[in-house]
Amino acid sequence: MSGVPSEAYRIPRRIGFFGGSFNPPHIAHVLAVHYALLRWQFDFVAVVPTFHHPFDKELVDFAHRLRMTRIAFELLGDNVHVLSVEQELPHPSYTWQTMQHLRQCYPESELALLIGSDILEELPRWHNAESLQREFPIYVIPRIGQNIPPGAFGLLPALSSSQVRELLRKGEDVSGLVPARVLGYIREYELYTNSHE
Repeated sequence: MSGVPSEAYRIPRRIGFFGGSFNPPHIAHVLAVHYALLRWQFDFVAVVPTFHHPFDKELVDFAHRLRMTRIAFELLGDNVHVLSVEQELPHPSYTWQTMQHLRQCYPESELALLIGSDILEELPRWHNAESLQREFPIYVIPRIGQNIPPGAFGLLPALSSSQVRELLRKGEDVSGLVPARVLGYIREYELYTNSHE
C-alpha cells in the first residue's frame, strides 16, 4: 500500500488518520498534522485524500490532489504517510470504510481519527457516524474560533481550501496560505483558474 514491507504492518503502532479533499492542501492542514504528532505522539499520521467526496463536492483530478498532498507534507518525513487507498475502495469515499480497511492493514495497531474542531458539527452527518465514534478514538485539533475543546485553545488558523480556491480564481496572493512547492505545482498545471472550474 505504501511500499512498506508486509511484515511491517504487524508492528504495533499508534496511527492517526487525517482525511480530507486537500483541494488544495494548505498550511493549516500541515500545521494540524504537526500539532497531532507533537500533542499525541502518534508513530505516524496516515493522510488520506478523498477520491470521491460523499457530499458530491467538485474536486480537481485525484492525481493532482494526491501529488499536491505528498508535496505539502514532505517536510514531515516518515512521520506522515500520504496514502492513495481511497482510489481502490468503493465510491463514494467514506471515512468509516477507509478506517475499517486500514484497521485490517494494521491489525496490531491502534487507529485514531483526527479532525479539526470546525468539523465537529458536521460529524453526525457522516456515514456510520455512531459506529465511527464508538470504534475509534477521536482527537480534535483546535482551530481558532471553532468549537475549541476543553483544555485547549485556538491554535490553528480557520483556513479552508474553498477560501484558497476563491483567492486563486481572483488572481490574489496565497503565498502565505499554501506551501511554496504546492503553489508552484498549482501554477505549473494552472489549477483553480476560471477555465478549470
